[in-house]
Amino acid sequence: MKILVISNLYPPNVFGGAEVLTEALVSALRRKHAVQVLTSTSKHVYEEGVHPVFRMWMPYPYPIKISVWYTLKSFYTSLFNYFKTFAWILRIKPDLIFVSDLKRISYAPLIVAQKLCPTVVFLHDRYSFDCMESGRSFKKKLKRIYGWMIFYRPVCVDYAISNSKHTLQMQNPQAVFKYAQVVGVGIKPPSDLDEIIKAHPKGLKKGPVLLFLGRIERGKGVHDIVKACHILVQNHELKNLKLQIVGFENDPHYRRELEELIQQCKLEERVHFVGKVSEREKYQRLQKADLFVFASTWEEGHGQTYLEAMICGTPCICALSGGAREVLKDGENCLTFEGGKPESLAKAALQMLQNDPQREEIVSKARQMVLEQYTQDPFVARCEAAFEDCVSQWRSSRSISQASK
Repeated sequence: MKILVISNLYPPNVFGGAEVLTEALVSALRRKHAVQVLTSTSKHVYEEGVHPVFRMWMPYPYPIKISVWYTLKSFYTSLFNYFKTFAWILRIKPDLIFVSDLKRISYAPLIVAQKLCPTVVFLHDRYSFDCMESGRSFKKKLKRIYGWMIFYRPVCVDYAISNSKHTLQMQNPQAVFKYAQVVGVGIKPPSDLDEIIKAHPKGLKKGPVLLFLGRIERGKGVHDIVKACHILVQNHELKNLKLQIVGFENDPHYRRELEELIQQCKLEERVHFVGKVSEREKYQRLQKADLFVFASTWEEGHGQTYLEAMICGTPCICALSGGAREVLKDGENCLTFEGGKPESLAKAALQMLQNDPQREEIVSKARQMVLEQYTQDPFVARCEAAFEDCVSQWRSSRSISQASK
């Protein structure tokens, strides 16, 4: 099968887990299928088969601005990406189009894709169709200028797959889905993960090492983790406790706020900002950590970082937000705490660190769950089944349409 993938970003141009998931899926699909990728232009050098052709009306990581200028720019971007998609579809002649993410490139590629080919859309989070929000407040003005507003009208999605039920339920009400199903996610650990685990056995001999992994922004709850560390050091005498913050900064103001908080809590020698790391180093740090903390307070579509920690045998304490509620079970594969409450976080951390039998049981069950449900092979199999179903539905609808004529 010839598959054309459309994604606003693609590694090494990464903003979050969506791009990592898309690359892993493309890599797996290429074992059986001919896959080409269309993404946005950037300074990065891409692998063969990845074509940076789209334009963004506002590049990452800059926050969205709503103004007359950016509204007009978003319309031009939509028009440009519409015809780019049309040209590449005619050039490649794919059997199926897989739309991973449309944020900031508009949903114009989806409009033309669904007209010409069986198309599957992946829903990563509640903002998957917020691309239609840009310029909405200037709709009437733009109608007078252009006379028609094809790129700001409500969109109908023929076939959607989602990482969680929560993501489906939280989609923009302007988007209509004819058919949708949940396929979950799949992580791609290093092939020598077992060797990495053996090289860094768990221990607590030098004091617990807590790890945060993700974008450094307020919604990820990093400040709550810092406050919880202060509670653990002051009230529970975990004198050798360390916190590693791994990921890139999305908000420099928030980084300064975190640094001030760390100084106030007198944790300068305990908290270390690691920055962005490679995929291999990410798994090495997850394996070395004594405790992984998922403290997100925003409505995540489906977290991947706690799955990556679980497969490394690292115990997890997690806030229940968004699609994570469908995966995380308190006392079974993690310990949960109330998001936004450092006291609750500290209590869960202390319980996990001090209760050896419970920790070992949780780690074992969590790793088994990830191996059975959330590694690449079962995820790719679910996606391929959806692709085949989409193609079948497309052919059936075309046959019925032609018969009615």
